[in-house]
Amino acid sequence: ESFGLLAHVHTFNRYFDINDYKTNPEWFAYVNGARIAYGQLCLTNDGLVEEMSKRVLTSIERSFAMADATGAKRPLLYDISPNDQEEHCNCENCLLARKEKGHSGVLLSFINKVAANVEKVYPEVFLETLAYANYIDMPLDDTKPADNVVIRLAISGRDGLKGLEHEYNDKTVQQIKDWVSITKEGQLYIWDYVVFYNNPGVQPMVLDYSENFKLMQELGVDGYFGEQENPIMCDFWDMKFWINAKLAEDPTLDEDTLLNDFLNGYYGEAGPYLRQYLELMHEKSNATLIKMGFSAQTLAPKWLSLEDMLKAQELMEKAIDAVGSDSEMLRRVRQCRNALDRVFFEKYDIFEEEAQKQGITLPSTKIEVCQRVIDILEEQIQWREVYDYDAAMYLDTYKREMTKLLG
Repeated sequence: ESFGLLAHVHTFNRYFDINDYKTNPEWFAYVNGARIAYGQLCLTNDGLVEEMSKRVLTSIERSFAMADATGAKRPLLYDISPNDQEEHCNCENCLLARKEKGHSGVLLSFINKVAANVEKVYPEVFLETLAYANYIDMPLDDTKPADNVVIRLAISGRDGLKGLEHEYNDKTVQQIKDWVSITKEGQLYIWDYVVFYNNPGVQPMVLDYSENFKLMQELGVDGYFGEQENPIMCDFWDMKFWINAKLAEDPTLDEDTLLNDFLNGYYGEAGPYLRQYLELMHEKSNATLIKMGFSAQTLAPKWLSLEDMLKAQELMEKAIDAVGSDSEMLRRVRQCRNALDRVFFEKYDIFEEEAQKQGITLPSTKIEVCQRVIDILEEQIQWREVYDYDAAMYLDTYKREMTKLLG
């Protein structure tokens, strides 16, 4: 199902803004002795329940009218979820409720009340809310989602370098099982992070997608959303997007077939070398004891040795040589190499010192690596014709680094 107004996530501040705070501050979070305009909402306030119900009903009415006007299918999912921040309400009622129910129990009790009001008018509609951050664990009491409420569990605590079946992700798997235990069929969706932030480096987790989807399906998950921004900074972004979408449609699809179809179809003769590269990086990331969440700094991973970097660069050179003078294929392969080169640049001095000890000459100078990074970022920004804040910001960063290198 598609989402209706106002948005698909973090909608508290879309439904209630500064103007509402001026007239009804009691609807807003009580923090450090005062109601604040830019925090969460006071979820134990009965007046807020009634006003939220009215506004959600208006969103549904508007969404249905817009769909009917264009002949589109009416959207049946409507999000009511906390803002992406802290500042939870600490009024006496909310503190007492949290002690009994936990964060998620208080949120879910609020959503259930709104859902009851919505059901009277639109019994076909579902309200959706998040199990995320402070709300990620199931309620402490016996609170369960109403039949017309969907939970979207954001698995934000998992180790993104490893698959869900790895022991490092046992806690995340248990959280999924917990929510499955209190939801009915069709009520539990996953919000996954198919991305790292903060100038992401090598991310070989595409080789975990298949096992992740199969496990989620086995556990009883009903829906899936993958957050995947940064099309320029993320390595193999296009392939990750395509394979993730295919598996979301059908988790039983064969992983090898999907990988080979895309690698050989999109990257041409470079496909086999890129497959070897991904398998090498995947082997190393699974062997490391390091854990990395989606907001971790992955640019300088300690799990890549000098030997690993030299082998990875060799495979990338073979991939580039394999596509010859085909400009489009070269652009696609270079985008895959960009994350590896950013890691190379970040750790260059360490690698150079180690190489000197072993009597090895690195395949590129630091200036050459930096120039490759700059060239690829410029090429991708121009080709994709989308504003990628991170890419633009880091392009400036590497240009400044180049200035320093050139003296």
